[in-house]
Amino acid sequence: AGQGDGPMEVAFHCCPVQIKDQHHDDVWCMEGWRDFLFSGSKDATVRMWHIDQAQQLAVFRGHKGQIYQIIPRAGWLFSW
Repeated sequence: AGQGDGPMEVAFHCCPVQIKDQHHDDVWCMEGWRDFLFSGSKDATVRMWHIDQAQQLAVFRGHKGQIYQIIPRAGWLFSW
């Protein structure tokens, strides 16, 4: 979703929290899993959100560059 299409502009429908405003650069990928949404950005972070609460739960750092894809799987999170 959005990979290679340019930056994504996404907002939760239930409240004014906007994913793109929490990242420090353009959001390039997102993936949902159960009650969670993961967003990856040019700021080299992956952020974890609770969908119903529209709340950021975690920031994963460690990449040296832009996040191109996220794959959450049963307790694991793969990103590159």
